[in-house]
Amino acid sequence: MKKVQKSQRTFVKRIAASLLSGVLAFTGFQWNALAVENENGVEINFAAALQDSLYFYDTNKCGDGITGGNLEWRGDCHLDDAEVPLVTMGEDMVGTNMSEEFIEEYRNILDPDGDGTVDLTGGWHDAGDCVKFGLPGSYAASTVGWGYYEFRDAYEETGLQWHVEDELRWINDFYLKATFLDENGEVVAYCYQVGEGNIDHN
Repeated sequence: MKKVQKSQRTFVKRIAASLLSGVLAFTGFQWNALAVENENGVEINFAAALQDSLYFYDTNKCGDGITGGNLEWRGDCHLDDAEVPLVTMGEDMVGTNMSEEFIEEYRNILDPDGDGTVDLTGGWHDAGDCVKFGLPGSYAASTVGWGYYEFRDAYEETGLQWHVEDELRWINDFYLKATFLDENGEVVAYCYQVGEGNIDHN
């Protein structure tokens, strides 16, 4: 019974996704012709909106290699994320949320060069904050990737293929760095957050 219900839910989700894709495809394929004025005389340009939405991700890049990039006013930042101490976090909020026992058991995986730190540079900030939150970031990355997968021709036609690929490479390089695998390719640890939300927001 549960398999049938799961199969039905999967089927319904696929139908809904197909309908949504069809609507988006209809609007996406026409966008060269959709730089139009609305009833108030304001131009609506979907290609420009797509470009601006990609610049949003440039503004939230973190790490090194930003200076001289897509936005001249953005520079490298939070380079100390390259040396997060591999210790259990204390009251000073320095270190990780892993226990000392876990760190010792997997030290060779978490710290293969033996310098006592973890390199967590890169990624995206959380929309203007300085924390890198894993769930919002991975959702955003998935959405950008899905859009590129579904509407690659729109990115190519508007000359934005290089830009979306740059964003996807940037964030996926970070997620690969933040995933720690054992010799069998099994995930031992995943860094789902860099920084502390309360401190950042205060």
